[in-house]
Amino acid sequence: MGWSNNTVWLNATATKRGQSAASGTIGFRGVSEGVWNFHIGGYQVCEKWLKDRKGRTLSEDDIAHYQKIVVALAETMRLMPEIDEVIERHSGWPGAFARGEVKPQEAISETVAVDSAVLLSRDTVPETPPYEPAAAAEQRVIGHEPDELDREDLICRIRHLFGDGEERQRDAVIEALAREVGLQDAGSRIRKAIDHALRIAIGRNILANEHGALRLSARNIEQYERNLLKEQFLASLSGRPWIERDDAIRTFARWMGFRRTGRSIDETVRSLVNGLVREKRVERDGSRIRRAG
Repeated sequence: MGWSNNTVWLNATATKRGQSAASGTIGFRGVSEGVWNFHIGGYQVCEKWLKDRKGRTLSEDDIAHYQKIVVALAETMRLMPEIDEVIERHSGWPGAFARGEVKPQEAISETVAVDSAVLLSRDTVPETPPYEPAAAAEQRVIGHEPDELDREDLICRIRHLFGDGEERQRDAVIEALAREVGLQDAGSRIRKAIDHALRIAIGRNILANEHGALRLSARNIEQYERNLLKEQFLASLSGRPWIERDDAIRTFARWMGFRRTGRSIDETVRSLVNGLVREKRVERDGSRIRRAG
């Protein structure tokens, strides 16, 4: 199974991840490379759906459902940059969703041209060794023990708290964050966990510490110096194996306290990656990257 020439081949010879497959004789035509490689929750959607049905003959309903998946993913990819841009323009996540008076806006209707996936021929999906699904991603929960606090979530909350541009004292920040995660009566261990997150935020240049007063170093990614961003991006890759570039962009956004990526973050980080590849500090294999050395 694999993809090439805008076609998902059901009987293509297996290839390494990221490589195009040789053309087969059975498949779905009209599937772009972006749709084929689209991941949700760590799964490559188009590939996993088919792998879960290996050894079965696809029914008419199966074929229609897969076509709907392809169209839905293509539309999702079209809308994601627009949604991210709007969220970033309105103070980021979750501030963009704060309740308030909503002014009626004229609805905009737009027709999107998406090639529907067309099954070239019906046949049994080739039999292969049973597919073993990856373990479900661990769900992080804000709980009442410091070990349960999601550090990256705290980093994002720190950036959001300082989004108003005001300076704050460390103790006031700890109290505010404790209330935000539902731990108003924070004990010493919880306070230490939050204080540790503040120190990380300072180390990543999310916050600046001036004589004990904390403030936001930069409101958006464009206000950072390029060399500083390069070092922080490399730090975000430390200890990681090969990672999809788009996943690395999202990981780095959260590393710097941005819950969502927008056009400016996406373009900036892609430029950083290209520069680091030229400097041989990052290795690239198709759509995957890793820190060199």
